[in-house]
Amino acid sequence: MSLYDSNPAYVRAVVHGLTYACPITCANPVDCRLHALRLQCPVERGRWVRSLSDAERVEIVRWHLQCPLQWEAGSAAARGEADRATAVHEGP
Repeated sequence: MSLYDSNPAYVRAVVHGLTYACPITCANPVDCRLHALRLQCPVERGRWVRSLSDAERVEIVRWHLQCPLQWEAGSAAARGEADRATAVHEGP
């Protein structure tokens, strides 16, 4: 059992946050499942989140954890760390 399965209030809060913006780009990527929803007013987004079952909310969170942007951001961060380590090792 994961945190998502054992804490529905936490998952609801995470999904609500995802309705505002992508956690990676802080924008609204057009290829995101939540793109159209993010164009709605906050009241409508809240209604939508409340209308979902706990299982549907968990699926949305899991989908976002597997989003390609997550992997790209992680790869970019890893490349940045490697670049910084090389620069420190090589010196000026």
